[in-house]
Amino acid sequence: MKLLITLSSCAIALTSLTQAATCEKGCGKCDVTSRAAALLGGGQVQAQKSVHYKITGMKSEESAAQLKAALTAVEGASVEKVCHKSGCAVVKYDDKKTSKEVIQKVITSKGLTVAGERVAISVLGMTCMGCSREVSMALKKLDGCLTSEVSHKTGKAVVTFDAKKISRAQVEAAITASGFKLAK
Repeated sequence: MKLLITLSSCAIALTSLTQAATCEKGCGKCDVTSRAAALLGGGQVQAQKSVHYKITGMKSEESAAQLKAALTAVEGASVEKVCHKSGCAVVKYDDKKTSKEVIQKVITSKGLTVAGERVAISVLGMTCMGCSREVSMALKKLDGCLTSEVSHKTGKAVVTFDAKKISRAQVEAAITASGFKLAK
């Protein structure tokens, strides 16, 4: 049953892509298969990761625009958001073409500082403020955890951490050590 659903999903996606790749002039002579393959990225589905950085030093729209242009020039990266007011940059990237380290180097090359990486982690089993407090206390014990916002109502822990000191895996381990499970 699962295989059938997966195949149906692929067929629907391919049909949608083929329809999207239909000849714009309506002549019917164009190679729609090539256009569909181009839309699929050469026939390969590209897995993208996303990174959200807290950045210091962006003081104007101009500096944000310069950073956005520099990040856009990185092969395999696409910029979702750069904001000087909130001091953040959200970048999607193909880890086969680039890395978080390359993205960070681009940010620092513009005279800016990566103050932290921000992640949102779904936490299972939190039912009250005591649960939220338990997770918050576990995160505060981590050297390198800059901020954390934990809510039992949303089931999320939003954590900003210094990636030079700790990793996402260590943040997740602290949450599970506090007695809660992570949603996959």
